[in-house]
Amino acid sequence: MPPFDGPSRVFDVIQPRGGAVVTLSNPLTTSPPPPVLTIIALGDSVMWGNGLKDPDKFLELSARQIADKTQRSVQVISFAHSAANLATHAPSTQLPSYATGYAPLRPSDHNLPPGDLNAAYPTVREQADCAAVAYPTAEIVVLNGCINEVGAEQIALPPVLNKTSKEEIEKRVLQYCSTPMLETLTRVRAAFPLATLILLNYYQIVSQDSSVSRVKGAGTPPPGLPRDGSSQRSLQKLAREQQKLETMKGNHPSVTQEATVIQSWPENSVAFLNTTQTCFRWAIAAASGSSTTAGPPCSPDPSPLPEPSPEALRQGSRIFPATVLNRPAYAYGAKQTHVWSLPVHFLFWTLHADDLYRERRRLCRSHYEGLDQALALEICTVNPVAHPNREGSKAYACSIVFDPSLHCELNEPGILDRAWAKR
Repeated sequence: MPPFDGPSRVFDVIQPRGGAVVTLSNPLTTSPPPPVLTIIALGDSVMWGNGLKDPDKFLELSARQIADKTQRSVQVISFAHSAANLATHAPSTQLPSYATGYAPLRPSDHNLPPGDLNAAYPTVREQADCAAVAYPTAEIVVLNGCINEVGAEQIALPPVLNKTSKEEIEKRVLQYCSTPMLETLTRVRAAFPLATLILLNYYQIVSQDSSVSRVKGAGTPPPGLPRDGSSQRSLQKLAREQQKLETMKGNHPSVTQEATVIQSWPENSVAFLNTTQTCFRWAIAAASGSSTTAGPPCSPDPSPLPEPSPEALRQGSRIFPATVLNRPAYAYGAKQTHVWSLPVHFLFWTLHADDLYRERRRLCRSHYEGLDQALALEICTVNPVAHPNREGSKAYACSIVFDPSLHCELNEPGILDRAWAKR
C-alpha cells in the first residue's frame, strides 16, 4: 500500500457554547471570518498525544476554549503521528514498510494511518506539504519535531543502558533541531498565510526527582523549584524493559544499579531541553524576520522574540513558542509526574497503564503479530512511556489558551489570548 498523504486524525467539529463573550479574533482574517476555524497539527508523538483519548489530547482541550472565545466552530485536523522525524528522510527505493520507516496499514484502518504506530515518515515537513494542499486557509498551525532524529531513547534511558553523553545530545540537537527547524517554519509560514504558528517546546523528561534524588552526589535542582523525590523503582523498571528490548535485538546488556552510574541520569534530558529551547528560539527569530546574532545555528540572540499580539501578527510576526512549566516533580518517575509511567503487569491487572493501553495492544497485535516483528510489537505496546499524561496535556493546552477549568498553574494568558485579543 502506498504511503498515506492525508491526516492521521480528523477531530469532530466543536461548536461554541452560546452566550459567551467574544474575546479572541484572528487579526489576519477578513470580516466576517469563515464559519469553521481550522487548526492543523504537525509533529510527532507529543503532538499526537500518545496514550490519551481524544477528549484529553491538548489540541482538543485548546479547541474547546478557542470555540468559546471566538464563538466560531472549530475543527482540529492532525497529521501528527508517533515517532515522526522532523525533516530527515533516508533515501530508499523499497516499497513503504515498517522496515523502511512507514507504519504498516491494514484494511481495518480504512485508509487512515493509526497515529499510535511508530513511523519515521511522513516527516513533519512532509505532513506540512500535505496539509497545505488540503487546508491552505487554516488559521492556527501547531507543530513540533526533531526529538526522534536526536534519539528519544538516548535522551531518556538510564545510563545503565545508555552510553550517550550530554555533549553528544547537544551536538545532535544542533544538527537536527536548528536549520531543519528554521527551514520547516519558513515553509509552513509561507504555506499558511492566515495562520498563527505555535512551535511546541519539549519538556524535561528526567529530573533529579526521577528516582535519583536521594543518591549521594546526584546534584540539586535549580534554587526555588520544589522537589518531590521518588524511589528507585521507576529506574529499575525502565532498565528492565530496555534490557528486554536489547535482548530482543540480539544484544545482552549487563544491567547494574550502582549509584555512581545513575547519578547522571537527568543530564541528557537537561541538555536536550536547554539546547532545543535555544535552537527553537533561534529558528523562530530567523523565520520571523528578526535579526539574529551572527554565528552558527542556535547561537543565542539577546533581543526578545516578538510579543504575541494582534499588532505583531499584522506586522508579520506569526510564529510563537509554547512552553510548559518545568518542575523536577513533573518528570518521569516522580510523584507528581506529568508523563506516563511504564505499565506493570500483575496477575490479571496492568498497573500504571495509559488510557489507550488496551486499545493499542489490539492495534499493535493486528499490525505486527505474524510478521516476525516481536520487537516492533513490544515497542508499540509501551510507546507512550514518558509522554505527557492528562496533567501534561493540560499544561500544553494552558500554554496555548488559558482555561480556568484546567486549573492552569501559571494562571496567565496563553499565546492566543495575547495574539488574538479582541479589542
